Amino acid sequence: MSRSARIASALALFVVAEIIYVATTCPTYFLVDCPELNAAAAEWGVPHPPGYPLYTMLGGLAIRLLPFGMAPLGAKGCYILVGYSILTPTPIDGQGNASNIYAIPNTSALVGLEFYNQYFILDDKANALGGIMSNAGASKIGK
Repeated sequence: MSRSARIASALALFVVAEIIYVATTCPTYFLVDCPELNAAAAEWGVPHPPGYPLYTMLGGLAIRLLPFGMAPLGAKGCYILVGYSILTPTPIDGQGNASNIYAIPNTSALVGLEFYNQYFILDDKANALGGIMSNAGASKIGK
């Protein structure tokens, strides 16, 4: 097989694999490992095997360092108040507004679930960091 044929075969295989990967990727927040791992980090616990010890230790440390002041990074008066996995970078539109939409699965098991969020608003003109932090918010899924 010639070199160009091998390259074409490898490229075709890559494209097929990428199409399958993109077509089957979860379109929203996956409700299996993420909440479990975040809860384990918050409690210095061990989730199901293999346990992800590095993730648990670093996540637990990050949670205990909150609130984290962002003045050394160029955002005076801004604080991270929630875990890094919940912080959402959000661009602003032409009028200076920012918003996000969360897809929540339609299952009764989630009714009553509380979740927390905070936004990092991307604004080049705000400060040296290029963004500002919102206050943290708490939400509850319900009727």
